[in-house]
Amino acid sequence: MLIGILSALLASSFWTISCSFWSTLSTPLSALQINCLKNTIALFFFLPFIVGFPLGTELNGVLFLLLSGAIGIAIGDSLYIAALRRLGTRRTLTVESLAPLIAFLTDVSLMGKHIPLSVFVGALLVGSSLIIIAFQSPPYAAQLARRNLSTQKTGFLFAFLGVLCGVFGAFLSRLVLVSSEITPLESSTFRLIGGVFTLIILFWSKRKHLLLPEFKKYDWIKIVIATFIGTNLGIALQQVVFKNLSLGIGITLLSLSPLFALFLREGDVFKISSLFASSFAVIGIWLVFTY
Repeated sequence: MLIGILSALLASSFWTISCSFWSTLSTPLSALQINCLKNTIALFFFLPFIVGFPLGTELNGVLFLLLSGAIGIAIGDSLYIAALRRLGTRRTLTVESLAPLIAFLTDVSLMGKHIPLSVFVGALLVGSSLIIIAFQSPPYAAQLARRNLSTQKTGFLFAFLGVLCGVFGAFLSRLVLVSSEITPLESSTFRLIGGVFTLIILFWSKRKHLLLPEFKKYDWIKIVIATFIGTNLGIALQQVVFKNLSLGIGITLLSLSPLFALFLREGDVFKISSLFASSFAVIGIWLVFTY
């Protein structure tokens, strides 16, 4: 269990750093294109881990992992990146505080588990934090001054849908990890294959090309760092979490990003309300974790 907890804390911190890089990337690429780029790069690092994999004996597990990658990585991460570019890192990661509550509700509805009062109190605290964050002025004040309320609402919607996709993808992934001999590194690879394949289908369906614009050298450095930290290390550690912890506890720890995001400076003026909002989110997550 200790391995799962440490992996979750590392994955959460890596994801926060990665989000900061992606949210500041100066490129005309869409969220779908950025997602396809980072996952394709990451896949090349993971492919050696499935050389000689016994596909015949683990076919059902592989199919579930491909579906998990399609939902959680292709669709979920694309929505999440789109939210990051509209809301900034701290506000988007605060929406991610809903993930533990959704995970526990998934356990209740699909596994028949009982949820105590403390979880609902935690839900109230997390919801309060979201309201506080939602009514703050957006970060990057100079850059976002012209963005209207509709854009902000769209950002929150994308973040919420991204969380839903991420939780469902995690649920499928955990089912495979606890019921098969597939390792976390192998599961990470198959999830990425499912994600990249789905992204290519989405591009084909929209008749869009995958050609990339000219990147500045500094942007390529950010892309490589964000991919290695957030995708390669992040996904691998995430699979270790789902192998060793229950869905609810694992996602609770993986959702501590708002706490790490407090240390990020994105050009916005830090407010006391931000501290209260993040504190509510962390306390709410802790109440869920004590369950």
